[in-house]
Amino acid sequence: MAFAVIANNLKTSIAIAVGVITIIGSVWVFANTFATNVRVDKEDKEIVEIVEVKFKNYEEIVAGAIQRQGIKSDYKFYQFQYDKLFQDKMEVKRQLRRDPTNQELRQDYIEIEEERKRIKEKMDELMKQIN
Repeated sequence: MAFAVIANNLKTSIAIAVGVITIIGSVWVFANTFATNVRVDKEDKEIVEIVEVKFKNYEEIVAGAIQRQGIKSDYKFYQFQYDKLFQDKMEVKRQLRRDPTNQELRQDYIEIEEERKRIKEKMDELMKQIN
């Protein structure tokens, strides 16, 4: 009888020990899984933040390139106008040599010079923006 009580207590003690170990193991597995998920979530958030920063930088680079391209296009347009006004100026100058008393030609010459000066100022302003 004493042996049966000891054997019964031993079975109960082993069952309790196995149960406790099982509970501890389950908690440990759950904690590791949760910690791993938290770490993975944190790493995912860091990756997303890095990608967002890089994408924002890329957007800024593209926007800057588009703006510079627009400025260069405007500069070329003004340069074309400037060159055309130079040709007009030379033509008026030739005509003035033929007829130096013509006031209308003198006025045209002055207007062309003023327009060239205004366009040159715009070109200089655009060049500052490009550089």
